[in-house]
Amino acid sequence: MAGTLLFPPVAATEVVERILAVVNDELVLLTDLERDRVFCPSSASMAPLAVSAARDEPYPGLQALINKRLVVSEARRLNISLPSTTVVEESRKILIDRFGGLKSLTSTMAAHGIDQEDVLVMLQEHLLIRRFLEVRIFPFIRTSSSDTVRDTRASKRLERYLSRLRARATIEINSP
Repeated sequence: MAGTLLFPPVAATEVVERILAVVNDELVLLTDLERDRVFCPSSASMAPLAVSAARDEPYPGLQALINKRLVVSEARRLNISLPSTTVVEESRKILIDRFGGLKSLTSTMAAHGIDQEDVLVMLQEHLLIRRFLEVRIFPFIRTSSSDTVRDTRASKRLERYLSRLRARATIEINSP
């Protein structure tokens, strides 16, 4: 009996959160990656952000999330305007439809431990990235050919831009 009073039982360790990376002193958590996969819409204009997905072996989507973080920071640095509340609300309605209704979206949000404000921030960042692409990438693509050629050129331009952002950034990726 005296031994149990002096030495409390050892509790099992539980991982509360996993830090996947640090990008310019900003943590990238496993829950951030999971939330990005579930809630952020993917579109053709966002595809170039995932170009380095081959390096994502243990955590698919991590490089794309790092790219998004870099672009959001760059957009803010360049004072690219945030989307209006009307545009964010339209995006929220599309998200509700994508989940098959508000009830389904709300239960998915609860399962991921986020609220309406968190979703709005994610949507704002997604729209800010789209705005960044519209302002800094697509206007410099001149072609009279197909959309495929335009998208290919835009992807290459974005890859170069991301290379410069990554070269200036401090990115530390934790091993699994």
